[in-house]
Amino acid sequence: MSAALIEQLSNRVLEYEDRVRTRFAALQFDQLAWQPDPRSWSIGQCLEHLIELNELYFSVFADIASGAKRRTFIERIPVLPGLWGTLLLNGVKPDNAKKMRAPLAYDPSVADISPDIVEQFCTHQQALAASISSLADIDLDAQIIKSPVVGFITYSLRHAILIIVEHEERHLNQADRVLETFDVHSQNTEQG
Repeated sequence: MSAALIEQLSNRVLEYEDRVRTRFAALQFDQLAWQPDPRSWSIGQCLEHLIELNELYFSVFADIASGAKRRTFIERIPVLPGLWGTLLLNGVKPDNAKKMRAPLAYDPSVADISPDIVEQFCTHQQALAASISSLADIDLDAQIIKSPVVGFITYSLRHAILIIVEHEERHLNQADRVLETFDVHSQNTEQG
């Protein structure tokens, strides 16, 4: 069962790579960096945010896949992983209309966006899919990890991977909306 889910989620990660390449690769940097308003992220910021957060899991997943991961005290506390995992997963699902605020340390600035952010994201997706695929033989529910973002939060490996994938879809949907807004903004600017 774990192997089938891992394959499905790795494939979704690669589908997101294709989606980003198709939708955003031809955009100019000013389009990637454009924000509908100062409180909204640009397409580039959405991609940068996903890269930054996902990379926090790479070493954790590598330790799990190699057998080097040992449970910490907080990861041994029962009940909390199920509660936290479900809460976070529901919070990042794309159909959840409620906005979640990213921790300030992971709030990207326009100045940090690289002109080749789309290519960086696509390369990152290849590495993320490989990292997830390395967990195919692991019991996803028995392995508990602490959040690399907030150290007192714990959840199962299953929840961790699902959170990553759903979080990606949520921000890619956000990036799509920014592109649509940019297109309307550009048309209005040209007509005005």
